[in-house]
Amino acid sequence: MVRIFTTLIVLIISQSVLPAQVRFFIDYNARTTEYTVSMMPERTWRSPYNKTATGQVTIKATTGQFFVKDIKSYVEDTKWVPSGRVTAPMESPDYDYIFFRLKTPGLAEMPFKAFKPVKLFTFTLQYNCAREVMLVSNTYDPFLPPNSRNVNIGNSLGVLGANGEAYSGNVSNLPIFCPWAEPPAAKEVVVEEGVGKIVAPIKTELVLVAEKLLYPNPTINEVQVTLDWKGTSGPKSVVVYNAMGQMVQEFQEDLQVGANKFTLNLSKLDNGIYNFFLVDDQQNLDLGKVIKIK
Repeated sequence: MVRIFTTLIVLIISQSVLPAQVRFFIDYNARTTEYTVSMMPERTWRSPYNKTATGQVTIKATTGQFFVKDIKSYVEDTKWVPSGRVTAPMESPDYDYIFFRLKTPGLAEMPFKAFKPVKLFTFTLQYNCAREVMLVSNTYDPFLPPNSRNVNIGNSLGVLGANGEAYSGNVSNLPIFCPWAEPPAAKEVVVEEGVGKIVAPIKTELVLVAEKLLYPNPTINEVQVTLDWKGTSGPKSVVVYNAMGQMVQEFQEDLQVGANKFTLNLSKLDNGIYNFFLVDDQQNLDLGKVIKIK
């Protein structure tokens, strides 16, 4: 009896101190056009050590081609949802980054059996496939923090058996290629502005904005933006670029379908001409130019 009890104690202790050994991987089914994100446990965790509270998966893909739909989660009591995206950051302008967050009722018991892959979630893309799709590496990526967007990219999985972080890397950091993907949108256009040049971050279209007004212009400290929004409601970024094509300020605004009005504080900017863009999931929309004076 004592021997059995001792064995149980050793088993419990060994379960609780096992090192973090869970890797992520992504694959693509050309027939169904479905991407699958899975995990590969390299340790076995049983209840209660398989209880999982938090998780994040970050995927990067060729800019202008990665717009997700039809997300399906496969582990009971879990749901993976998109939690944000960054379009063509200056550190990695050829790629867009999208973040998926794990939602659970508090703690979910996930299946961790050594070297048995587990499908986490699947999704398809709205338009065609993307030229390159890959999981972000937590070790090397030009957009790792600290970065220009002040976001914490990367992958994570919080499991009781790992005493916190269980994610230890990706099975592969190589991209999935789609040779028939549509070419990405132009990442910049150059427009003559007097004797200088204005560089926009990507090709701009105005199909989602019916009317727009930036007032006053010129301005000293603030500019009021009025626009008639035809896209999807929700949080959007308004980015400001100087005449050299450098992003100098970014704002977050919650847009509703129809008339919108909000004020941007430009007091930190120097005198000059600035270009305003509204960042939507599908494109960057040119809002216009504002002259800043003091």
